[in-house]
Amino acid sequence: MVNFFLKRMAVLLDSAVLVIFLFACSDSGTGGGDIELSSSSIEADDSSSSSGIKSSGSSVTESKDSLSRSQEKSSSSAAASSSSTTPKSSSSSAEVSGSSEAPEISSSSQVLQECTGMIWNPNTKFCYEGLVYSKCDGMEYNPSVQICIDDVALPKCGDTGYIPAKEFCDSRDNKVYKWVTIGTQTWMAENLNYATASGSWCYDDNPSNCETYGRLYGWEAAMTACPMGWHLPNNEEGNVLGDIAGAQLKSKTGWNGADDYGFNALPGGNRDSFGRSSWYEDVGRCGFWWSATEYNSDYAHYWLLIDLFTNGLHQGHKTEKAYAVRCVKD
Repeated sequence: MVNFFLKRMAVLLDSAVLVIFLFACSDSGTGGGDIELSSSSIEADDSSSSSGIKSSGSSVTESKDSLSRSQEKSSSSAAASSSSTTPKSSSSSAEVSGSSEAPEISSSSQVLQECTGMIWNPNTKFCYEGLVYSKCDGMEYNPSVQICIDDVALPKCGDTGYIPAKEFCDSRDNKVYKWVTIGTQTWMAENLNYATASGSWCYDDNPSNCETYGRLYGWEAAMTACPMGWHLPNNEEGNVLGDIAGAQLKSKTGWNGADDYGFNALPGGNRDSFGRSSWYEDVGRCGFWWSATEYNSDYAHYWLLIDLFTNGLHQGHKTEKAYAVRCVKD
């Protein structure tokens, strides 16, 4: 029995060893297959990856080629555009510019300059002592002593200008007077209107009458009232006018004058006084002008023009009478 049992046990052990061996072999074979499969898979993956890389590389290459071809086309298009469009545009602009009306001032001469913060065009304006002035008939002038009127640079008299050929400026009050030549003498062609410190008045004490007729002067004031270069005429000088008919000296307005000589004598009346009383008379009817020649210590000569008469030399009281003044040039 024991032997039988031992034999059975030996058979069982052999079977167990065989099973274990087979199992081990089976595991070994399966594992190997897996390894081989894995290896194949790896190789396949590698092959696939390699193929993918090659494919990607090919795609990149193709993309690069495509991009290169696009760039070449773009360059070709740009070159074509540059060679055709740009010159045409430039040519078109030149043609438009050439056909359009030219500006008044060419761009080469339109140089703006600065004068005390102001921008001005030197073709039409100029800068003088920090101020900008318009040119006078295209020319610069001296604004401190000249003024531009109707494109003519005239000597300045205050805020206005005067024409030296027939006017002069009294620089004391910047009034402009007309003058006229009669024979060899040069006379003011209007009555003096300079306000002396004392001894002169406007008719009826109305300033507008001074603008029309000039001022009325006492004889003492009249002797010094004329501007520099001019003086109150004496009898000898005034008598030259006495040889001319009064109507030829009278103005055409205000009374019955012809004014053939441009003397423009006006009926400005006179002022009379006695004591503290004073009055004005004869405006529109008579004209009175002082002479520098004295008649005596109380009286001096004057010229009279009356609407119904010609002229005449008379005597007036130095302090009681006030008459107009016509200056003659030195």
